[in-house]
Amino acid sequence: MEKLFFKLVSNDEIEEIFFKIIQRKEILSWEIKAYKTKLLLELAKEYKKYDLGMQIHIGAMRNNNTRMYNKLGPDIGTDSMGDYNYARELSALLNELDKNDELPKTILYCINLKENEVLASMIGNFQSDERPGKMQFGSIWWFLDQKKG
Repeated sequence: MEKLFFKLVSNDEIEEIFFKIIQRKEILSWEIKAYKTKLLLELAKEYKKYDLGMQIHIGAMRNNNTRMYNKLGPDIGTDSMGDYNYARELSALLNELDKNDELPKTILYCINLKENEVLASMIGNFQSDERPGKMQFGSIWWFLDQKKG
C-alpha cells in the first residue's frame, strides 16, 4: 500500500459504493477509502479464522518514471520510498480488528526507514498475552532479492 487508509461506514453505504463500482460510476476518494477499509477488515477476519498471517507493507511510492511505465508497464523497478503519515490510520485499523479479537498474526513493514520506530511502537500496542509474537516487525522482501541476500 502506498498509503494506509481507514474509513468506517455502514454496510448499506458499502453496498451503495459497490454498485457504483459495478455501474462504472464516479467514485469519490472517501468511498475508495471506505471500500478498501471494508475489504481489508474482511480479509483480516478470514486470515484470523484460518490462522494465516497478514502482512502490511506501507510506504512505497510506485511507478515514478512515466517514460518507463509507458514502455514496460507497472512495477518494473521504478518505485521508491514514500513519505506518508499513516500512524493514526494504522492504529485505527488494528484497533478495529482487535476490539473483537479478529486481529490475525500480523507483520508490519515499511520501505522508509524513518518509519521503523512508528511501526515498532505500533506492534507493541497490539501484542497478545495468549500468542507471543502475534505482531511482528518485518523487513522489505526485496532487501533479500539480490545477490548477497
